[in-house]
Amino acid sequence: MDDRAFLLLCIGELGVAGIGQVNLPAAVLVQAAIPLLIFPASFTRLDLGAVAAFLLALAIFSWLVMAHSHALVPLLLLGSVAGLALVLFSFAGYRLRRRYGGPA
Repeated sequence: MDDRAFLLLCIGELGVAGIGQVNLPAAVLVQAAIPLLIFPASFTRLDLGAVAAFLLALAIFSWLVMAHSHALVPLLLLGSVAGLALVLFSFAGYRLRRRYGGPA
């Protein structure tokens, strides 16, 4: 990462902190958008679906935080989804190793 990208990230974080004082869900969405704006070459057309799904999930999580007035329930939901994703990715890796790994 060059100096310009680092400075842009720092300025973006300052902006997120300022926006977070006014509106937390907007700050979360801006936080997610900063790397997309600074590093557009890192994402291909195939990644656009994943980025859109991530931003949608982030918007839902932000709404849950605002609706519950605290973060316990949304964080429990986020943790359970992250745990499920970890299990699914571990299982997929196991299947790939078993299928293409050959004899041990």
